[in-house]
Amino acid sequence: MKNILFKTVILASAFFAISNIEAQSALDVLRLSDQTLIGTGRAAGTNTNMSGIGADFTTLSSNPAGIAQYRKSEIMLSPTVTHSNIESTLLGGSVGAPVDESKTKFRLPNLGIVIAKEGRDNISYAFGFGVNGYMGSNQNFTFKGKSKGSISERFAALANGLELDELDNFEAGLAYDSELLIEKRPDGSYSYDYENYKTTELTKYQNVQSSGRYNEVAFSGGVNLTNKLLLGATIGVPTYRYNEAKVYQELDKDEAVPFFDEIQFREYKAVSGTGINAKFGLFFKPINNIIIGAAVHSPTFIAITDDYSTELDYKFTFNNAPVSNSFESPEATIDYTITTPMKLSGSIGGILGKFGFINAEVEYQDYSKSKIKIKAGENVINDNLVQDNINADIKANYQKTVKVNFGAEVAAIPNFRLRAGIGFAKSPYVSESEFLPNFGFGAGYRNDYFFLDLAYRQWRSENGYEPYYITEAAETLVSQKLTQSAFVLTIGFKL
Repeated sequence: MKNILFKTVILASAFFAISNIEAQSALDVLRLSDQTLIGTGRAAGTNTNMSGIGADFTTLSSNPAGIAQYRKSEIMLSPTVTHSNIESTLLGGSVGAPVDESKTKFRLPNLGIVIAKEGRDNISYAFGFGVNGYMGSNQNFTFKGKSKGSISERFAALANGLELDELDNFEAGLAYDSELLIEKRPDGSYSYDYENYKTTELTKYQNVQSSGRYNEVAFSGGVNLTNKLLLGATIGVPTYRYNEAKVYQELDKDEAVPFFDEIQFREYKAVSGTGINAKFGLFFKPINNIIIGAAVHSPTFIAITDDYSTELDYKFTFNNAPVSNSFESPEATIDYTITTPMKLSGSIGGILGKFGFINAEVEYQDYSKSKIKIKAGENVINDNLVQDNINADIKANYQKTVKVNFGAEVAAIPNFRLRAGIGFAKSPYVSESEFLPNFGFGAGYRNDYFFLDLAYRQWRSENGYEPYYITEAAETLVSQKLTQSAFVLTIGFKL
């Protein structure tokens, strides 16, 4: 856990001191690169992407050859409830009890249609169109406690060496306007109230409200050649939305720092993007009941527009009178492109006659191949420096990962199915060999014209978080335990 926290903090910093605003980071790239496919109720119930069995709409975004398994056309939709719970603990201070925060959202991550057609000479075709949804970033969390360090140290570090007219409008400039940064000294540094009290613990609090969705519109086609070799391809058009509101607060309740009373720093972020990718897959059946699959996903190219703004309030006491200053930044818009790494997958499935199936999958992805390209703005030099440093962070601190999932379906009684599965995913951070667990289970009903599948799927992980980034002072570090889950109901009709 300690190493995961350290890596997360390092990646999040991304050399923001040379950038005007803290709008992008290596974590933004990871958020897009490491997406978890929710799938249909049948896929979620087996905790897999159905890549070793096929004939499920989930395979359009995992192994498109699965579409060639269809013998009948069908239409389906999957209303879903997602839930996230985060336990956050402030580290390194005298007071920092864990705080639990949860968020529940209703979604429709799966909606689609597949048209299957029998051809000549034991050749059949299938075409599919629809949406597959991913878990996304619908999370709220809060931490609170007491520890050393202050965000005013970051503002001073950003301002040091700059003239007043060079201070940015989002952090250092607001800090100076609000009198949190007091004056510039001859050596180019700025004074502030906490400067000579760096061993003093402050009461700290932050609440983060975030909402994000990552969906992929899939256009797919597949061909079944004599039921031995099945081929498929998908053109994917991902859409991404992410909104975030942060409120960070520091209080000197013990009146240990002269003048200093309270800092409140608020950040707002609205991100949208659209991209494109391609997926290719095949199934090979050495015998009728064994299916061997392989797929390759091209890198995804996503054009992002990021709107960002901040607000700063500083309250202090001067001449025994309270003073309160509040300033807002302008809204900034930054355009950039994220390229996620390609993905390789393999699978094997076994059909157990009329009694069900077993399915095993493995995915490989190298997160160090992710990249960000910032559209040149007015300050081309700074934009290029930020871009190069973020990409350097990605390459140095992310690694190759493997995800393994196993699942099974059992026909308990005619038309009824029971499902369960388990999986493990390697951490994307360098030097982390831990495999994080996930599982799923569910049930379903199927006949010749209708099917209904209900499933529950859960993922767990541990992460580190830092509300602001400073390298030459006491850091405010938070450990987090994240549990994400999805309740999926798929309703479908065979045409």
